[in-house]
Amino acid sequence: MHENGQLTQTQLKDRLNIEAPPLSRTVARLEELGYIEKYVSEDKRTNNIKLSEEGEANYPKWQALIQTAENSLLQELGEKRKTELDDHVLTLSAVIRKIKGGDK
Repeated sequence: MHENGQLTQTQLKDRLNIEAPPLSRTVARLEELGYIEKYVSEDKRTNNIKLSEEGEANYPKWQALIQTAENSLLQELGEKRKTELDDHVLTLSAVIRKIKGGDK
């Protein structure tokens, strides 16, 4: 949402590759916390979601925490296992796209 401005819940679900019920719970919780805003789209058929002002203000902090955690995990793996992990993730992503019919 930070990069795209706003997304529908369906776009977010597809982008994150998670089921609708857990996404709906997460969206509701983030909305309660004031980090996102949800509103009905112009055509009134979908919900659009965007980061609130508070969400945008906190985004750099969250990004830094995620990067720090990722760097720590990758450092523990070592270069060889990191390369293997990258290969597995790419393969798994291709399989998921194929299963979903999105393989182009």
